[in-house]
Parts: sequence; structure tokens; C-alpha cells
Amino acid sequence: MEILNPNLIPLSALETLELIRGIKAEQERTELEYEQQASSNEQPQQLPPQANTNLNQLVANFVEHFEDPNNHLPQGKQSPESILSLCESLRNRFGQVSGRSHGLTKAERLQICDLAPTELVEIYLIIEECDLRFSEDEIQEIMNLVKKNLLSERRTTTAAPSTANNHNASNTLNGDHQHQEQLEEILQEDSAFNLGDEDDDDALVAEAREGGPAPDQELDEVPD
Repeated sequence: MEILNPNLIPLSALETLELIRGIKAEQERTELEYEQQASSNEQPQQLPPQANTNLNQLVANFVEHFEDPNNHLPQGKQSPESILSLCESLRNRFGQVSGRSHGLTKAERLQICDLAPTELVEIYLIIEECDLRFSEDEIQEIMNLVKKNLLSERRTTTAAPSTANNHNASNTLNGDHQHQEQLEEILQEDSAFNLGDEDDDDALVAEAREGGPAPDQELDEVPD
């Protein structure tokens, strides 16, 4: 089997949440159009397709999980701009491109962006051999960068609009689409959101692929 489009860049939790928010906004727009055309006196030329109930529930549960304050997830206090700023700071200050032979890897930077650790114990759970690779002042600086890029108030997804306020609902949905377009534009223009360097994890992956067994070779057949 040949993989034509491999997924080389992992998504952060915020990127995934923004994607789901875009799907939710599109669902609300479709439902609003359906209600408007169904309740109008004029015979519509073509009704928009009804939304998938299972997909609606899945999207609602996903958004609720990330935005519920009781879950203590940081995505509600993050924005695409704050994540980009944190990513660039971690990469330039503590990544391997800064000259550190044991700097933060892609996976570690991604986990820091997703988990937003603000306590010492959280940092030690994310960064392997943290006390050997970084000093106490550097660890504190990492936590300060995380706190600096957290918003003071939680961002939430706008609730589904009703037919009574069609004008406000339309403006809300247009704002959601504009926000999604801005996110896509930021990610396309800023290559730093790759969360890594071409000379650290990528080299290890390439080396492992070259020296690893063939895809159809069993593990017990690999020579010593």
C-alpha cells in the first residue's frame, strides 16, 4: 500500500478545536437556511440538506468538552495568535535551532502548547529528563511563557441561533467564517506552526525509516 498524502504535521488541540468550531458554524448556517425556507410562504427552489444528527451531537460534545471550565483544559484561554507566539518563543529560546543539543523536541513543544503547564510537576511529566536538560531558571521561564500566552477570559463558541434574530445570527456566523479563514491564513503564512525543526525529530524519523524493516516483514524476521 502506498501513502499518497502522508500527514507529516500533527495538529495541536487548538487547531482541532477551531476546525470543529468551523464545522459547527457551518451546521448552524445550514439549519438556519433550512428553517427560513421551510417557514417562508414562497416555494423554495431547493431546500438545503438536513444536517446529520449524529454528527451534530459529536461536534456539540467535542466543543463542550474543550470549553467546559470544569475540565480545566487550556484551549478555552488560547487563540491562534497566542499559540503561534508560544510556539515561536519555545522554538527560538529552547529548541534545537537555538544551539541546544538537548533542546525541546517537536513532541514536547506540542504537548506544552496543548497542556499549557503552569506547575513544576506538569513540566516534569512533559519534558523527559527535565532536570538534566534545563536549569531551574529555564524551567521557570518556560512556565512564564505559557502563562504569558494564556488569555485572561475563556473563549466560547456562540450558541445556535434562532429564527427570531436572523440578522444577528447571520452576523455571528459570518464572524465565525472570517475567524476560520484568518486561522487558515495564519497557518499557511507562518511555517513556525510546524512546531519543530527540520534537523531534530525529522532526522530521527528518516533514520528509523531507512534502517527499519520492510512494511511486510514480520518482527521476528528482523535480523539482529
